[in-house]
Amino acid sequence: RVTQGILQFVKIIFLNAWGGKMKKELRGFFELHAPDTDLFCLQEASEHMRNLVREYLRDFNETTYPVRYRSAIERFDMATYVRKTVPVRHSELAFHDGERMSGMGICTEIEYRGNLLYVLNYGGISRPGKLDTPERIRQSKKILAYYGTKQGPKILGGDFNVLPETRSIQMFIEHGYRELVHEFAIPTTRNHLAWDRFPTKLLFSDYVFVSNDIEVKDFKVPDMEISDHLPLILECDPPPARIMGSSVGS
Repeated sequence: RVTQGILQFVKIIFLNAWGGKMKKELRGFFELHAPDTDLFCLQEASEHMRNLVREYLRDFNETTYPVRYRSAIERFDMATYVRKTVPVRHSELAFHDGERMSGMGICTEIEYRGNLLYVLNYGGISRPGKLDTPERIRQSKKILAYYGTKQGPKILGGDFNVLPETRSIQMFIEHGYRELVHEFAIPTTRNHLAWDRFPTKLLFSDYVFVSNDIEVKDFKVPDMEISDHLPLILECDPPPARIMGSSVGS
């Protein structure tokens, strides 16, 4: 994992944690993956959830931001946990535009083999439905514009709250990002904990995108009941040298 203080590959887990409702199951999941994971990117990470996670991730630094509301039914609870041995250059809240919200993201810049690696933990607008809306199109445009200002390898993941055939998702592919859920033939990112509550069985909500300069070592979405979403587990090797003038995400 680490040779002479330098990471040899990066392991990142994206998970909508459902506010920590599955406490026992989450504990086992974090205990299993904490020893070899570099970043945990959590959505629906309520204060209750964060209090639980602090018990399991003592070797990680926590980045959180206050809960933001769009309406009485829309809330964004986000938290990113980075292993203390991983150098963090910068971390910031993305898309804080007041009333005209575009979901919520935490962008973390880590050092990796002499380069900067950008990891954006994202939670998208959840209503109405899971199809395109003007707001969802706007949120995808804002992500692309934001990442277009970053020079270097980029990873974007989380709960986008839209279906894969939407324009909101296809825009990222058109801008040169690899969409790993369908590239790796993942059958679903949800489970019966979601389907039992809703009349329509929607199979997808969560995605991971990577810029095409990143070598993907492994990508898995294990079928388990730790939330009403499944965890997305990425192992990758970004390039060691800074990529200048890249058009990805512009």
